[in-house]
Amino acid sequence: MTLYFDLKPNQIKADPELIGRVPYALATYYLALPLGRENGQVSVVMSNPNNERAVDVLGGLLEAEIIPVCSSAESISAAIERLYPTEIPHQPLILAWANSTSEAAAITDLLSQFGRRLNLPVTTLTASQLKLDIVLRRAHSGHYQLLGLQAPTNPIALNHLIQSSPIPLLLARGHYTRLQRILVVLRGYASDEHTLQLVAPLIQANQATATLLLLAESSYQPWSDEAANQHLKRCLHQFEVETRTVYLKFRQGEWVDQVAAEVAQGDYDLIVIAAEAHGQFVIEVLHQLDGQQLHANRPILIIKPPLFTA
Repeated sequence: MTLYFDLKPNQIKADPELIGRVPYALATYYLALPLGRENGQVSVVMSNPNNERAVDVLGGLLEAEIIPVCSSAESISAAIERLYPTEIPHQPLILAWANSTSEAAAITDLLSQFGRRLNLPVTTLTASQLKLDIVLRRAHSGHYQLLGLQAPTNPIALNHLIQSSPIPLLLARGHYTRLQRILVVLRGYASDEHTLQLVAPLIQANQATATLLLLAESSYQPWSDEAANQHLKRCLHQFEVETRTVYLKFRQGEWVDQVAAEVAQGDYDLIVIAAEAHGQFVIEVLHQLDGQQLHANRPILIIKPPLFTA
């Protein structure tokens, strides 16, 4: 049973040694703070303790069994800003990587839309300049906000790429740059807000429409209580546009099937989906889409938790 506390930000105190084990970027991605260690267990205050993958990741970082304690997202976010040391931010980059110069043109065209809307430069590299494994290692430094490349056609290579990247991935599949109808998959976790922070400027500037698919299961409705309602309000607050450009959609059944059913029904230019750990859920979704020949030759944006950034 998870305990819920209506904590004020200054009531949340944490062990500095434990704080040092959970990077700031990851704490904000999960909205989670380690409080203290006792008898091989660590209490962690979280905005959504039902996020089992987040609990697993935190358990690995802290080398302990996690005892979740639930509090509001606002309190945890304020506590994170208070407890973590202030760092001078660096200018992030958007990186386009391609196997060849001809492939690089398609990737750069797609990424330039993000670069213009996020006011970030796009750096383009080819395999002759830097191998992909080196690019991924450099991405761990935290200097890149987004990596775009052609999706590998080999399923094993695709799985490895999704699992190993510590930053968001924009996977192109052919030369497709129209981004007017965007499907954003939300699961009721803190990562939803990070996802929308990245794509909302693109949607607004392109005057695109966004469908927010709120995943739910018949056995558990993560959007039905007051905390979930507040979470959804924070998500929608990312949009400074009229609500007619943003639509909410609910489906029932297994989460992977819900995504596939929505993609089959809609003519989406871009699918946006967040991972909670290394990306197993995302991989399952992509395999389902490919198996049903859905969303062919159109890009997919995968948001990743910053597991390796310090």
